[in-house]
Amino acid sequence: MHAVTSPISTTVNTLKPAPELLCPAGDWDALKSAVANGADAVYFGLDAFNARRRAHNFSLEELPDVMTYLHRHNVRGFVTFNVLIFSGELENAAKYIAACVKAGVDALIVQDLGVVRLIREISPTMEIHGSTQMSLTEPRGIDFVRTLGVSRVVVARELSLADIGKITAATNMPLEVFIHGGLSVANSGQYLTGESVGIVKRDLGDIAHLMSPQDPAAYDLINQLTQLDVVSFKIEGRFKSANYVAATAQTYRQAIDAAAAGNSFTITREQRADLEQVFSRGLSEGFRSGVDHQKPVPRRSQNNRGRLVGTLAYTSFRTFVIDLDPAAADDILRPGDGIVFGDGVAFDDANPQQVERGGRVYHTKLDYRKQRLTIELGNNDARPDEVTPNSLVWKTDDPQMNKRLEQSWARDRVVHRVELELFVYAHAGQMPRIKATADGVEIEVVGDAPLDPAERFPITQEHALRQFDKLKDTPFELVRVTLDTDGQAMLGNKIIDQLRRDVVIKLNDARHKRSIREVANLDAVASLRQQKNATAELEHPRLHVLARTMDQIKALIEHKDSISTIYVDFEDVRRYPAAVQLCSDAGVPVAVATMRIIKPGEESWLKEILLCKPDAVIVRNLAAIGFFKE
Repeated sequence: MHAVTSPISTTVNTLKPAPELLCPAGDWDALKSAVANGADAVYFGLDAFNARRRAHNFSLEELPDVMTYLHRHNVRGFVTFNVLIFSGELENAAKYIAACVKAGVDALIVQDLGVVRLIREISPTMEIHGSTQMSLTEPRGIDFVRTLGVSRVVVARELSLADIGKITAATNMPLEVFIHGGLSVANSGQYLTGESVGIVKRDLGDIAHLMSPQDPAAYDLINQLTQLDVVSFKIEGRFKSANYVAATAQTYRQAIDAAAAGNSFTITREQRADLEQVFSRGLSEGFRSGVDHQKPVPRRSQNNRGRLVGTLAYTSFRTFVIDLDPAAADDILRPGDGIVFGDGVAFDDANPQQVERGGRVYHTKLDYRKQRLTIELGNNDARPDEVTPNSLVWKTDDPQMNKRLEQSWARDRVVHRVELELFVYAHAGQMPRIKATADGVEIEVVGDAPLDPAERFPITQEHALRQFDKLKDTPFELVRVTLDTDGQAMLGNKIIDQLRRDVVIKLNDARHKRSIREVANLDAVASLRQQKNATAELEHPRLHVLARTMDQIKALIEHKDSISTIYVDFEDVRRYPAAVQLCSDAGVPVAVATMRIIKPGEESWLKEILLCKPDAVIVRNLAAIGFFKE
């Protein structure tokens, strides 16, 4: 009897793990695209309780299949539970949470602090991520949600690199950061801007879309964000196509891997073109370099623009003559690139009152010397007399790119493979056995019949190594084989193939089952309500009235006998002392509201509130809870 060990690879990675690439999935195609193009984790919504209800999303019935698929590709799955839950929805919310627990969901992304408590009641071990809707913008608020059971937070998209650095220096809570995709016109988690902005008629000329910012793209900042110890890089886009997921995942996978290896990353011409083409309203750094509200809002469109081709110089009977944009000229003049038959184009004359015109390209002609492009469109598309000279010309669709990106996820493949070690026991007259270890899970498989003595070729280390290493389409990468044999056993290829398949199936099942948690409390909602009823104190109803101007405060003081408290909510906290003094002189209790967003280094605004000595504070950001408690 002897045992021989053969390592497949002895490479040791001394660098710290690369940050996670977290991709969106609004449907099965997008999910498969994320997996095939290098996502470490995928986030998706169910058909209820998520902030992207208009996306396709997944049903509760599909959830177990989704999680099995992800785990068999070594990808984690996070479910978005990022909405506020009303009392009448609690039972249904608990049902969805329990289904996530049973399906092996790796984490829930949560906005509502009450839902955090509900999850903890249902499953004490479920991983909870604080959603960007929590408006987490500084360390105090982040440390507060940690006390509730949150183990990772998605910080607001409006934070600069400097802000993120101050947060990671002040807390060891793992941070997730958006690196690509849409940018809200309001601060993260404060999405009622559209309801609070009044309608004012004003001639804005060619400024048509004040609330449609460009899409942040942080491929040039991945190295800096990695050095700030951000653990997860998140791509926005559960409304977006599978090809959008493919293009963004490919680019950021390379950028993250380069940063983790200590190398620089420069985006290629094709990668930049793909990012612009699959979906963009224009790409920018957003607020990562600091606050500049005008820069990311070009205000010409609210829709996908694609790639800028140039400016319409003039039209003739059937043709459109375009002066190429300098940034696009190199690509368009390159053979095989640019505008070709079948591409979609649109003409943007910056007239918000006119329907944008465009169509499919039927014929092209390039003038290399003048850097001009002449195109013809299909018969049912825009006519030259319908388009205004000097309009911007955009390439809105690229069928060739779409086909190339579709090929990246058309075939099922595993990008991330985990190390597999095998101990093979092969003795004549005994059942073959294999102990397999991968990702901290150990299983054993046994053959169907005892091994025959070898007449000519007993199993050898080299042969076992070669046959067991046929794992290309599996989640595993063989790194070590130990063969324990008497030197007499025949272990044929058919038996090895079956044992290898059994190992893969059993390991996949064991690793997926490891993520499935027990539901600790089947009636969590009733338990929480009992706790509330046990501690609730009955009191008479009291009237509290909100005032936003000094005149309103004066009017309320005239009726002070009917009021318990005046709530004061001013835009400028520096006006609070006068309001508090006015209420105090009248003997009326007064509470003042904090601002909704506090960034690192801005707690002086909270000190202003403290100094004016109100009777109470209306807390509108989580940082204020920790601050006033201190």
